[in-house]
Amino acid sequence: MSLLEKLQFTKMELRDIAIATLVLTLIFSFSAYPSISLSVDRLIPAFIVVVTAFILHEMAHKFMAIKYRCDAYFKIWPQGLLLGLLTMFLPFKFVAPGATVIHPHRHGRWMFKESRLTVKEVGVIGAVGPMVNIVLALIFLPFAGLSLFNTLFSINAYLAFFNLLPIPPLDGSKVIAWTPWMWFFMIVLSGILSFTVAI
Repeated sequence: MSLLEKLQFTKMELRDIAIATLVLTLIFSFSAYPSISLSVDRLIPAFIVVVTAFILHEMAHKFMAIKYRCDAYFKIWPQGLLLGLLTMFLPFKFVAPGATVIHPHRHGRWMFKESRLTVKEVGVIGAVGPMVNIVLALIFLPFAGLSLFNTLFSINAYLAFFNLLPIPPLDGSKVIAWTPWMWFFMIVLSGILSFTVAI
């Protein structure tokens, strides 16, 4: 069994991850000020931002779901990618490349599929994505004086805060249903980090 098979990546999923990564890198490489242009110098930093902030977020969901013996895979949202491409010329970019799709069943005894996921398990799966962003933001915070690290810090902080809003299907709605105090702690921390970006 290959490493990819052990990690439960299909060729279609790897294709979707690659497409989402390339499109997001292109979107974040465009500059809307002072004139619309594609900055080649921004390609590598944009790629690093996409991988650390977006891809690691989704992979955290995937591997936690697998831990609970669910089927999970990343799937692109073509409409979201199209909107992202249309708004990349604007100062505010719409970014919704896709999401980790989780089939809430686990393989029980004799490999029968049992449709079962507890509120806690759904909450934990939802929490790990924003938690990855919070941890990364805290790691990058001491180096925020440098341009790339400031971008890595700010994107991770904003992404965590946005995803923790208690609005379905965002992660926050799953975390608050599991344990409100954990949700409160995470959204306050990510909110403080986002406010730090603002000032």
